[in-house]
Amino acid sequence: MRDLKFRGYDPVNNKMVFADLDETEKIESWVAWDNPVDSPTNSGTLFDVMQYIGIKDKCAREVYRGDVLRAFHFKDSDGKIHYLHHEVRWSDRFNGWFARNTENKSDDETGSLQMWIYAKNNEFEVIGNIYENPELIEMVTK
Repeated sequence: MRDLKFRGYDPVNNKMVFADLDETEKIESWVAWDNPVDSPTNSGTLFDVMQYIGIKDKCAREVYRGDVLRAFHFKDSDGKIHYLHHEVRWSDRFNGWFARNTENKSDDETGSLQMWIYAKNNEFEVIGNIYENPELIEMVTK
């Protein structure tokens, strides 16, 4: 069984805070579960709770919802390496975690369900997240 871990983004202090499932009171103080984006915590701060998805990147970093991943795509004839960039999201349509292609703004669910294959083959790495590194999303969508 995988560990149930969570993190929350604290916009006041511009940092991630972490908790395990046994720290339920801490997690509940971050956010009201039924509407996380619009619910103030006890401190009046808005948190977004993100779950650990059960896999690690090629550097053994845990992957959470909201992380931005970089995966090898191909090497061109000049030897330049090209990468794909994805944001980790939950999909009700796919009923699972997937990597949303950050270069396609037209469809929120365009991406890859193959994160598990990437993880098995150590083919991707976490390069940031959508809160602490919003420039990663902006950079690859231009």
